[in-house]
Amino acid sequence: MTNATTTDGAVADRNVGHGLRVIGVSHHYSTKTGQVHALDNVSVDIKAGEFLAVVGPSGCGKSTLLDILAGLKVPSTGEASVDDRKIIGPSSTRSVVFQNSASLFPWLTVEENVAFGLKLKRVPRNEIARRVAVELDRVGLTDAAHLHPYELSGGMQQRCQIARVLAVDPDVLLLDEPFGAIDALTREILQQHLLDIWRMTHKTVVLITHSVDEAILLGTRVIVMSPRPGRIVHEISAPFANSGANAAEIRKLPEFTAASSELRTLILNDSPSRNSNT
Repeated sequence: MTNATTTDGAVADRNVGHGLRVIGVSHHYSTKTGQVHALDNVSVDIKAGEFLAVVGPSGCGKSTLLDILAGLKVPSTGEASVDDRKIIGPSSTRSVVFQNSASLFPWLTVEENVAFGLKLKRVPRNEIARRVAVELDRVGLTDAAHLHPYELSGGMQQRCQIARVLAVDPDVLLLDEPFGAIDALTREILQQHLLDIWRMTHKTVVLITHSVDEAILLGTRVIVMSPRPGRIVHEISAPFANSGANAAEIRKLPEFTAASSELRTLILNDSPSRNSNT
C-alpha cells in the first residue's frame, strides 16, 4: 500500500487498500441439530482498491465468508490472506461494518464512538480530534457530534459506524449488509455516501448484500454464491462505480437496468425452488 503521508505523519485521504485472497476455503460448524456445511471450496482474488459485492440466497455462507476475511472465524480447510499474509485473527487494518448499530457504545456520544478506536491505538489527542472531524463531515454527522446513539435515526447510526471504521484508516472495509435494516430512501442516501467514500479513498471493499441493485450500483465486480454449501457460481463486472456518475443518475441508465436483470436471472436460476422443479 502506497499511502501519501503528510509532514506531521497523518495519512492522506486518498489510500489504496490491500488485496485479499481466499484459497480453497470450506467451513463447517455445529448446531443443536447437527453439522452445517456453510462454504465449499471457495476461492477468489480481490484486488487492491477493488469494490467486490457478494450476493446469493439467504444462508449461502456470505456472512461466514466475510467473518473469515475479518479474522473472526477460522476456515475448516483452506485459507484467507491479505497481501499474501495468512489471516489468523482480527486486525485494525480490516474493519467491519455490521447490519445493525449494536456495536456502537450507547453511553458514548457520536464523536466519542468515532474516536474510540483511535484512543485504543494511542493516537495523539490533536490527531484524534482532526480525524474525527474529517470523518463526521464525510458522513454528514458534524451537527450530531454530541448526541448519543439512541438519539439518532437508524441511518445516522449506520453513518456513525462507517465514520468510526474510517477514522482508524483501515486498509480493507468489510460490510455485512450495512443498509439491510434501513428504509429505502435512507438506504439510497447511504449508498451514495459509500460510493463517494470509495471513490475518494479507493480502499479495498467487500460488501455482502441481498440487494441486486445495490450490488450492481456499488460493486466493480459481483460474485454470486450458490445455496448452501456456498460456492462461487457466477461472476460479472460492473462499470458503474467507476463511472463518476451519482447513484441517482446510474439508476436511470438502461445499462444499469439490463445489468441488474442479468444478475437477477443468474441468482434465480440457481435458487433451490427453481432447481427443485427441474
